Amino acid sequence: DKEDRDQDAVGDSISTWQKPCPSFVNCNIGSSWVDGNQNCGVAWLTRNHAGAALAHSRRSYSHISSSLEAELLGFYWASESVSTMRYEKVGFEATSYLAGEAILKPGNFPQWLSLIEAIREKLSLLRLWSISYVHREANRCADAIALSVTRDHRYASYIATDCPGWLLPIVREDESGIFSAH
Repeated sequence: DKEDRDQDAVGDSISTWQKPCPSFVNCNIGSSWVDGNQNCGVAWLTRNHAGAALAHSRRSYSHISSSLEAELLGFYWASESVSTMRYEKVGFEATSYLAGEAILKPGNFPQWLSLIEAIREKLSLLRLWSISYVHREANRCADAIALSVTRDHRYASYIATDCPGWLLPIVREDESGIFSAH
């Protein structure tokens, strides 16, 4: 099962948000899936080497069959967006180990091959990229934006600069490296 495989990867994951090196942009990807009858949400948030939010986005999809499909759609939306925004060096981070594996080893996921190929095509437009599996604590901003689709029924998709005002306290905590319980 997907969650068991994601849990198996815990030893190789990042547990707090990490600033990227100066030439890179960090792109956290979140997704929220309930079931195939409800819209799922995906989101991304880009930040620079100082931890400052550069841009963020939310998108809603309907008739999505699984959480893995939602996570892959999150990677597609993020890779398409950052390539359009002309970022060149991007470190993608997500809480789904399985989605990262699917993108890196598409032959092991034949049922998702067309979506994975579309993601890889968008990634090829970037000069350098990486994918990292992270703990929820390191991805809480992108996950919160994605959750706003399924929890709050916010289906309007958008791309905006900075971060949503309601997320600013968490982004500032990540910037400073000082965390408090929310």
